[in-house]
Amino acid sequence: MNRCVRESMHHYQKSLDEFLKFAGRFEYLAIEWLEPKIHYKVVKGNTRTKGSDLGAKRAVALALQHDVSGLLFFDLWRELGQAVRSLLGCIYESVPRSLRWMIEATVFWAEMQLDASSAHEQFQWYYDQRDKINKKEYRRVWEQIHYTSSARFEERLLFREKYRRPRLGEALNSLTFSNVTAERDLDPARIKQNLRTLYSEFSQYSHVTLKTVHELYYEYLHGDFAFYQDYGFDQEASDQSVLNLWNTVDNLLALIILTEAEFLGYSTPKAFIQAVTGQTPTVTLIDRKKLGTRVPLLSAMVG
Repeated sequence: MNRCVRESMHHYQKSLDEFLKFAGRFEYLAIEWLEPKIHYKVVKGNTRTKGSDLGAKRAVALALQHDVSGLLFFDLWRELGQAVRSLLGCIYESVPRSLRWMIEATVFWAEMQLDASSAHEQFQWYYDQRDKINKKEYRRVWEQIHYTSSARFEERLLFREKYRRPRLGEALNSLTFSNVTAERDLDPARIKQNLRTLYSEFSQYSHVTLKTVHELYYEYLHGDFAFYQDYGFDQEASDQSVLNLWNTVDNLLALIILTEAEFLGYSTPKAFIQAVTGQTPTVTLIDRKKLGTRVPLLSAMVG
């Protein structure tokens, strides 16, 4: 195992550094986009408010409490870390299992997020009640939103576990983007199809299939007891795993940003990213010369 890790690090040190820096930038971005001040104007929309309207500020903050992307994102990146560790340890079968979980979790979250009222609709309701929402009531409602969102999430998850519905394809079909406009070749239908294809491919490693049984029989069960076999560095399998990492992250981040832009009320994904970063996104997020071919959807989104 130690030898395999050394060989993996030697072979992929530069490309993994690029990948981890890229992933780290988007993790910080996910923290930043939860800040209510950033989205104040777009969430309140055309509603007339005073510049120092405390009721409007509270209404925006409460509306954004209905966005649970922060919790999703950190769960995704924890699983992404597991995929990278599996890659370095040459446990190549575990990489697609982690990526499959990430796809399933993201689609499940996106369906729930888009099924809820938009941030502006939530804002309007709270702003209409602003005379009743004093400091104490504001704190109570804040905590209530967190509790009900968690309960709603758990209820949907239990329903899905019991009835096996909706399946991933059904959930993808239900995702509609009526307010946000895709840019360039960033077609939501293309993202959905990419995720279907990736999910189907990765599912081979989560179930007993002809492919996985053949791999076990012909490649691994030889030379020693299976439990004690060491995993050796396989450049072809490793290269494919790295490609899968980039491809999955590109499609998942594109779907997450589209969903966030739709929920918050931005006209385009690029407008959402520019609001969060406060500057040209291409400079801070993606070096298109280095990463444009690795993350084509995100490059189209922020370019």
